[in-house]
Amino acid sequence: MVWGAVTSMLPRLMTTGQDAEFTAVPERAPATMPGVASVVRDMIDEIAVNTVGGVRVAVKIAPGALKSVVGTALGSVRQLLPGGGGQRPGAPQSDVNQSSPRTLLNAPITARRSVAFAAVAMEDLRAITDAFDVTVNDVFLTAATSAVRRWLKAHDAVPDQPLRTLMPISTRGVDDKASNSWSPTVVNLPVYLADPVEQLASIHAETARIKKQRRAKPPVNLADVIDLIPPVVIGLVAGLYTGLKLSRFHPPVAHMITSNVPGPPDEIYCAGAHVLGIHAMAPLFEGANLNITAVSYGGTFNVGIVACPDNVDDVSSIARGIEAVVGELKMVAQEKTDQILGLASTLPPAYAVKSTATTQLAPVKRRAPARRRGPVTKRPA
Repeated sequence: MVWGAVTSMLPRLMTTGQDAEFTAVPERAPATMPGVASVVRDMIDEIAVNTVGGVRVAVKIAPGALKSVVGTALGSVRQLLPGGGGQRPGAPQSDVNQSSPRTLLNAPITARRSVAFAAVAMEDLRAITDAFDVTVNDVFLTAATSAVRRWLKAHDAVPDQPLRTLMPISTRGVDDKASNSWSPTVVNLPVYLADPVEQLASIHAETARIKKQRRAKPPVNLADVIDLIPPVVIGLVAGLYTGLKLSRFHPPVAHMITSNVPGPPDEIYCAGAHVLGIHAMAPLFEGANLNITAVSYGGTFNVGIVACPDNVDDVSSIARGIEAVVGELKMVAQEKTDQILGLASTLPPAYAVKSTATTQLAPVKRRAPARRRGPVTKRPA
């Protein structure tokens, strides 16, 4: 995944100093065809590694594993069936199993790809996050949602239901140095809303709900699960699914893929040349013709967009839409901040602005009069 590429590959390819040099790579002996003994050893090693991985996964999901796995599997099957699976009693509104609308984003992909780039200032993103008390990821998803809505309005009918984006979330712990540690989550994008501010509020509520669920029940690292499956099997299944275009026969699991990866905060160099920007070009999968991946670098938030041009044409309009939406949200954030400051300036001196980010006003506490010490002597009348 992109996270693993940024954390493991960039330090091997880039330097923080213009004149820094890489450690010399030792020469390797010419590759030779492995013998029977070597192949057997590799098979034993793979079985041992998969066994250890299986135990690690089992330990993570041990509490209520059988009930949880069976319930999740049945729920996933119900969601893939057209019109299947009603709302569970007492389930939150966001958990309602709605039929996922099919758009041009879900047509069977071809071998062709087109790319586009967008870039916004981190300073603008911080101004928006401070004014609306949201996260950078919320703003990123809002910009992507609004840009895709505008593209759908020009090329397709805008659905009256949310679209789904598949977003990999890192499961790496504080001391975890693994380059590939993640699990996928599906985020509902409110493309049916026209106002970016309303979209931002909806997405913030959605991501807050997801975070709460993940804290209550930590997800299993999908990389561990993938390690249990031989690469040949994964390639065979993926090839059959794509070749037969099986995504046509079930509602879309996801309409697009999004990812937000923190990149290097300082300037970096490649062979002495200053790196001006980092744009990730992430892959597509059958049934999802659009990938929007962001990588922050220094003071810039870089967005790389990959699409299948046979289904998603004019991908550059989506890039322009992302930049335009961030600009619009920044203007609203500035107006919101100016109103707060203007309100604070009209208040009497007994009040002060406590926090412009959360728009809270609180009266200034006055000190109680000091008590006299020692005996009090009454004056004669």
